[in-house]
Amino acid sequence: MNLDPGIVCYQHCEGRLFAFCLPPSCTICGKDLTKEPLSIPPFRVPYPFVRASQTPCCLVIKPSRGDFLHDYRSSNDLHIGVTNSDGCVYEYDSDGLHSDLTASWNQCLSVPLITDSSNHLDPVWKEYWDFTLHSLAQDPSWVMERYCQHSFNCYSFVLKFLQTLAPPGLDVKTLSKTSLCAELLLPHTSNAAKTLQYHTFWVGFQCLPSQHSEMWPLMVLLRTYAPYITLPVAGVIGFIGYNIEKRFHTPPPSRPSIEDQRNERLLKEMAEDGGGSLPPLSERKFVPKTIFEKNVSPSLVKDD
Repeated sequence: MNLDPGIVCYQHCEGRLFAFCLPPSCTICGKDLTKEPLSIPPFRVPYPFVRASQTPCCLVIKPSRGDFLHDYRSSNDLHIGVTNSDGCVYEYDSDGLHSDLTASWNQCLSVPLITDSSNHLDPVWKEYWDFTLHSLAQDPSWVMERYCQHSFNCYSFVLKFLQTLAPPGLDVKTLSKTSLCAELLLPHTSNAAKTLQYHTFWVGFQCLPSQHSEMWPLMVLLRTYAPYITLPVAGVIGFIGYNIEKRFHTPPPSRPSIEDQRNERLLKEMAEDGGGSLPPLSERKFVPKTIFEKNVSPSLVKDD
């Protein structure tokens, strides 16, 4: 059974559009696509999900419940397993380590580790992969009693498998659950997220009532030209608001500066200390006699 919904990408006038099939007319400008040239010819968006049985010697990922296209949400947990050379999935969950549910992995992400540039399995690594997986399956550590959803789970099993296998190009000494997700799983899940976004959006659009579907070109136009529309409007509103504020704004009461207040305070203190008996300015007693008396602290000045 082919699970690929067949999302098509194309571009006629503005922006790339996605659909399950090429429509007869452009959803933005309404022109007939059977007669109009396309900026980008229609192509099928790559489908990232595969059957685990078709991806031997790989890590495989799927939602803990349901499948990616119909049930998965970003807050849901992901389940991870390992396939052997025959495509049989070894997974560790609350039932312990088992390999009897490969059929449920019919829509998963595949993470190859030992394939060459032409996507062929190295026969030596293929044999060692099976040997490592079989040896790990005999380990009594992977029993259902030890399973813990948060600390000892499917990621623990895959991490132990990779540390034992030590595939080329992977530093198993520093490998952890965090680095496993960041280095190996995240690139594949990011690509899958784009496909899910296109699929979810277009399915939701297909389910809209007909009157909403007719409004779709207007919505696309508003989205495309939003910067050109909002910028002038925002400028006009800002100009009007500035002038209104300038007209009705009450300025704060004027106050003397801090320097003026300080000078006034010093003059007042001098007057209270007998400023009337100060020597006249003509005597120039305030001028230092030598350069060494310049900028001397008042506490060091000697009275005559």
